[in-house]
Amino acid sequence: MTSSSSHKLVVFARWVARIWGVMLLLIAIAQLSPDPHARANVPWQEYVSPIFLLGGAVLGWLIAWRWEGWGGLVMVCGWLFGMIAARLYFREWLPGNVLVLTAVIFATPGILFLLYASASRKE
Repeated sequence: MTSSSSHKLVVFARWVARIWGVMLLLIAIAQLSPDPHARANVPWQEYVSPIFLLGGAVLGWLIAWRWEGWGGLVMVCGWLFGMIAARLYFREWLPGNVLVLTAVIFATPGILFLLYASASRKE
């Protein structure tokens, strides 16, 4: 692979991660909208995992517009802390398919940002 084509691939990965981050922002906004059919007494612990997942994804995405490496790290750590919070709340690990699905949704753009940061440092 030539230098030019690898640079284009790296820039493409950054834009995929940015667009993916926009979708995560829209999911976060949808989650924050009030639900008229919501249960009344939801324990606060039930909100910790989604706050890490969505908050880490959106915060990392915002940081990644300027510093891709740091933003990617925040996104991946947000997913990791969200899974740990879910483990502590449910007292067992989530099923493997849920872990993989949340990793694909929330950690993939962070991994793309980290790959972009690593490749752009080498150039």
